[in-house]
Amino acid sequence: IGSRNNILDIGCGYGYLSLYLHYKNENRKITGIDYDDEKIQLAENCYDKNENISFTFADARTFPFENQDVIFLNDVLHYLPKDNQQIFLDKCANALNENGIIFIRDGITDLTEKHKTTKLTEFMSTKLFKFNKKEGDFHFPSIDFVKSFAEKNKFDFEMKEHSQETSNVLFILRKP
Repeated sequence: IGSRNNILDIGCGYGYLSLYLHYKNENRKITGIDYDDEKIQLAENCYDKNENISFTFADARTFPFENQDVIFLNDVLHYLPKDNQQIFLDKCANALNENGIIFIRDGITDLTEKHKTTKLTEFMSTKLFKFNKKEGDFHFPSIDFVKSFAEKNKFDFEMKEHSQETSNVLFILRKP
């Protein structure tokens, strides 16, 4: 992310990524949001953080975004209803500063065999072990969905597979 300093970590959970980025550069202004209040309470009480990092319990769909240099969406999209995904991504695009980056890490439907494992791990995390909260069904995106969003917004599009077992990929969308 280079010298980009205004960072929004949506679906931050316990704040691991936010804290990592904070400790790499304590001048970054980082906001982590999640709709699991228990995870946010734990993140908010971490050791040795300053006023540049905050954690908020909120629904990302209604949370007011300020202009951001970087937006992370880690395992967020598939929790949103399909008809809300485009609206939510548009909200992210509108909040992104020039030369900003949106990182989307999620399972995709295109990797059919690997996607079975992704769906199983999500079932286990929400129904069996219950360490992730869920309302409604999962709606995993496709490559075409994310690519068409990037094209519509004139973002550079890059996709990296980073799992041998699951359909989780990383989309890197850069705003020129």
